[in-house]
Amino acid sequence: MTQIDFIYNLDSYEEGLFLILDKQYKNQKTLIFCDNEKKSYEFSDSLWKCPGFYPNIIMSEQLSSDDELSENFLIGNQFNKNFDELVINVSGQECIFFSRYEKSVELVLKSDNEKSNARERLKKYRDCGYEVKLIDATN
Repeated sequence: MTQIDFIYNLDSYEEGLFLILDKQYKNQKTLIFCDNEKKSYEFSDSLWKCPGFYPNIIMSEQLSSDDELSENFLIGNQFNKNFDELVINVSGQECIFFSRYEKSVELVLKSDNEKSNARERLKKYRDCGYEVKLIDATN
């Protein structure tokens, strides 16, 4: 069963990514789940500019879900069987294929709207029998 973490009280999704990637997930095949192409490019740019080294590629129409890539981070909104270890949700929306991953991390911003959407996802996960770990980013 997929392990699910909610990391909340973040000022930005980038803060959440930087907080966890280098410490825990640097060498895992990771999908960073974005809900649109513009945000995908913004996250890709921020990963290339941050102090660590996070080679990434953006999911595009040219990539099939079967393509095997050398990068550890794929950014987009489609499942890729070669990136099935971890999904990090930076969309603020539900990732409908989260259960295909070993671990799912939901990043939640401080805004009331974000928290409200996250509470709905949290309730849904718990109602389906998933154990969810809550992590306050301010600690």
